[in-house]
Amino acid sequence: MTTKELLKELEYIAQNSGVVVRREKGNFKSGAAVLKERKLVLINKNATPEIAARAIARGLPEDVLQHRFIKPYVREFIESEAALEKPKFEIVVKY
Repeated sequence: MTTKELLKELEYIAQNSGVVVRREKGNFKSGAAVLKERKLVLINKNATPEIAARAIARGLPEDVLQHRFIKPYVREFIESEAALEKPKFEIVVKY
């Protein structure tokens, strides 16, 4: 499976899990945040497909692997990213 195919699969999983994936211009690293009580993954438009895939995998809810069929390669990728250290902070904005 190519990185672009993996990225498409992760975007599909994120969309079906209620995670909003947005690509934005700017001087920032891709990552996850919570905005108005919704999970959001921001991806820098200049990010490589591999960096984008890692950001989405890390931004998925922890229960995404339960009760859902996910292709084995994609599942392994999500599990390997989940095993890495999670971000130390979340940005929470409530209005």
